[in-house]
Amino acid sequence: MAQVLKDTFMWVERLQVQYFRNYVELDIHFVGGLNLIYGDNGSGKTSLIEAIEYLSSGRTPRGRSDRELIHWNGENLILHCHFRGSQSDEMRIDLLIERSGKQTVKFNQKQQFQLCDWIGRLKTVSFCQQDLQLVAAEPSLRRRFLNMEINKLHPQYLPTYLQYRRSLAQRNALLKELRMGRASTRLLAQWTQSLLEHGILIIKERRNFISSLAKPALTIHRSLTDERESLQIQYECSCGNNRDMNTNETELRDSFIGALEHRKQDEIRRGTTLVGPHRDDISFLLGLHDSASSNIQWVDLRKFGSQGQHRTAALSAKLGVAELVLQQTGEAPVVLLDDVFSELDQSRRNAILGQLRRFDQLFITTTDRSFVDPQGDIAARVFEVVNGKVHRRN
Repeated sequence: MAQVLKDTFMWVERLQVQYFRNYVELDIHFVGGLNLIYGDNGSGKTSLIEAIEYLSSGRTPRGRSDRELIHWNGENLILHCHFRGSQSDEMRIDLLIERSGKQTVKFNQKQQFQLCDWIGRLKTVSFCQQDLQLVAAEPSLRRRFLNMEINKLHPQYLPTYLQYRRSLAQRNALLKELRMGRASTRLLAQWTQSLLEHGILIIKERRNFISSLAKPALTIHRSLTDERESLQIQYECSCGNNRDMNTNETELRDSFIGALEHRKQDEIRRGTTLVGPHRDDISFLLGLHDSASSNIQWVDLRKFGSQGQHRTAALSAKLGVAELVLQQTGEAPVVLLDDVFSELDQSRRNAILGQLRRFDQLFITTTDRSFVDPQGDIAARVFEVVNGKVHRRN
């Protein structure tokens, strides 16, 4: 991360905030390179990362309602972000969220009416405390990881996913009616067809994403572990065919139909759909290298492995996403690391910083400024956050 911009970059230049979380008003300028933000827990440093991530993905790692983002003393939340990329002039996203829940978004002064029209314009990859639990947590967190990262790379994935969720809700409602004997099984075919149509598209997109992510994640993981460990990331489909990632659409459809038919009576008895992308998962396989031979012992990290190994695998996956964004879009994303360095020893921190040198802009929040020691050739700007106020310290 040098002071001179690379040929491929994405760079947040300015962030303006009104009534966001614990900030009443804020206007802050950032640099290419490292932006180090430190302060006590609860001071507001995470909110800076959250604001940038929200403008990228339309979602926040904390909370379910947009209204939760609004300062307790404000009626409206306002975010303005100025950024630029190597393939475009300066860009701008303006976001307004009203206390009623109404949201207005503009990109380059033009109003955006669909989430898929503006997410991913600002390319980011974020990593927060919750992401440290990615490997060992419930499958829902891993599905959320898939959906968020694919949405930012391919925004048209979102409408398909939302349509799938609507079909799933309708099908589940009908299954509950069937369980109580208040509907005919002939009605089930309509919602099963809609579930299949959109579910197959989601599975294909997710498989392609995991297939593309596997290689950079493996390379990064080997680097972080001094070549002592390997990592495999695999998509686990609830309708089968997990071994063959090249299954064509006809075979996938047949497998999906067969799995639904096989579980049909069980679904009616339980009143819920038991097969589909909403039940899928990701497996993280850790390969332990035997120094006395060329053998590798593979274990499922969801069931085995230390806390440190879980964290390293999660970091490798997220940093692999940053590499994948660079490969697929031609622009290096802004990397956001929220208070993760306190969980790692100094050698691991340095290894991660080494991996991040090829990305033009990096945000790191920490409670202890000494956790991050930028190298001499890295442009750095340091900020301290105290009670919702941001002070530049260099």
